[in-house]
Amino acid sequence: MKRVVIFSFIGLFLLACNRSPEHYYEKGNKLYFSGKYLEAVEMFTKALIINRNYPEVLNSRGLAYEKLRDRQKAENDFKKAIEYSPAYMPSYANLSGMYMDLSVYGKALYYLNEAINKNPDYAHAYLNKGIINYKINDPAQAYDDLSKAIELDGKLESALYYRAIVLNTLGNPIKALDDLNALIEFNADISLAYYERGKIKFKFGDYGAAIQNFKASTDITPKNAVYHYWSGLAGYRIKYYERALMEVQESIMLMPEFSLAHLLKGDIHFSMKDYKLARSEYMKTKKLDPENFGIYDKRLRLVNSRIKRSERQIRSKG
Repeated sequence: MKRVVIFSFIGLFLLACNRSPEHYYEKGNKLYFSGKYLEAVEMFTKALIINRNYPEVLNSRGLAYEKLRDRQKAENDFKKAIEYSPAYMPSYANLSGMYMDLSVYGKALYYLNEAINKNPDYAHAYLNKGIINYKINDPAQAYDDLSKAIELDGKLESALYYRAIVLNTLGNPIKALDDLNALIEFNADISLAYYERGKIKFKFGDYGAAIQNFKASTDITPKNAVYHYWSGLAGYRIKYYERALMEVQESIMLMPEFSLAHLLKGDIHFSMKDYKLARSEYMKTKKLDPENFGIYDKRLRLVNSRIKRSERQIRSKG
């Protein structure tokens, strides 16, 4: 029985070898992009049985392992790809990206610097370095890295987006708008670009333009509670109370425990003189965010005084 099993395994192995590694690599990629990550791993493994020194396959299998949340195997494959082919840049980017997701920024920067040493013109390495430096609160270095990425690849959308964020952080919202405008010109379907542009317009007090941008964000990504909240907030600032209320209610429907949205809803009701509804929202907000009870208590005192005044007026007329 043992001999049959061994013979059968050898037969299957030889049959596999009749196919090229490229055949299995292509099948693996199709499975990967169909979301069938485990099956993709099997195809990539067959390719590597035939040719273990195949960095593209190792890189792709690493991505599949990462989707399967087996980060140890993903890390091993990315490192093997780099070992076998130090000039193959995607593995540096993917390995550093995995470390970035885990907030292991030191290791991520190490491999990004290695990539740049091998290929000083690799724009994605500067992009990831810029993102890391932004996250570790070094916006000046982040700006330099992201600017280098854009210099190497002017249509690198993520670099434009993050440089806009960094420029705004550095106190230069006008240049940030330039990057966001360029990004939207390249790709009009990035909801985050409209959202960030809307926040800058809001900061400048241009609430009408802010609403237009937040609406564009919600049109692209309608189930984002934060976009609806900001749209409601901009509407509230220019006293479009009905529209603001509609947006904030959508925000709460999407995220029922969104304390800021409940607070805004309370403020809208207060401005519309629906004091009891305002009080209800302030009480919900206080329950959701007890650490900032003082803010809500102040509003509750004010709204309670308005309710009492209204009740006195009704009694006096009666």
